[in-house]
Amino acid sequence: MDILEYYESRKKLVDEAVLKTLKEEELEDFETPKSGKRLRGVLVLLVCEALGGKAEEALPGAVAIELAHSASLDVDDIIDFDILRRGKTAEWVRKGITKTVLGSHALVATAMDIVRRHYGVDMLDMIVDAYKRMVKGEMLDIKFSTMYEAIISAKTATLYGASATLGAVASKKRELKDTAYHYGLYTGMAFQIADDIVDTIKIIEEADLKKLLEPSVTSFIAFLGLETILRNPLNILLRGVKGIEEQAKEIAMKKLDEYINKAQVYANQLPAVNEYRKLLNDYPTLAVSLMLKEGGLK
Repeated sequence: MDILEYYESRKKLVDEAVLKTLKEEELEDFETPKSGKRLRGVLVLLVCEALGGKAEEALPGAVAIELAHSASLDVDDIIDFDILRRGKTAEWVRKGITKTVLGSHALVATAMDIVRRHYGVDMLDMIVDAYKRMVKGEMLDIKFSTMYEAIISAKTATLYGASATLGAVASKKRELKDTAYHYGLYTGMAFQIADDIVDTIKIIEEADLKKLLEPSVTSFIAFLGLETILRNPLNILLRGVKGIEEQAKEIAMKKLDEYINKAQVYANQLPAVNEYRKLLNDYPTLAVSLMLKEGGLK
């Protein structure tokens, strides 16, 4: 089984488990079933199975992670006043801010309860800490921070780290949770870089100078070492869109490789069984590829 076959088969399991949980908790109206890539949820299963555990032991953790992630996306869209989420109308636009915020609270509370019941209070503490870091990451973004790596580590990669940690714990290999966390963390950072290059290339192509000066975009451009664009955004027009676009893509791809390699260092420290060594190593690349493909870059 290659990584894409694994991903598609486990994504189906996560989709079904999320839908079942939403029905049981009477929360169907707060999260769209079978939505999103479920990369974090599948990561829980992958680490668990790689360490000799069974998928069903990790499914509650996968559901909890996906519910928490959905809640964070809904709130993020409100903060950014985004009316679209991956080309579809955002939850707060469809349902209103009040219902969306209440739904987010319900999803987070349900996620926390699932983790406590299935994996113990210490893992509940871990998830609470991860969520606090996500909020701090958003606050850094709001404060016009240029600390790009610190921001994405907190607001995005932390939940990937938590996903891998739950996978290790579900496999009964708690002693490996720190290694698993770093594997997930760097996978998440690579994913976020891919996400940001997709958004930034679109902004450059559209020569949207207003969006180019938004904090999250300026932070990423500075991370790529293209500050000259920020000092004079008209450079986009003067130098030509294609030249800057290609330069940004080239630098971003090198950064992606760096973080994929970091994830693989930790993947190789995990005592994976059978074919899971390769699956662990291939998963960061898959996550990045899915994001780039969605944005039309690969």
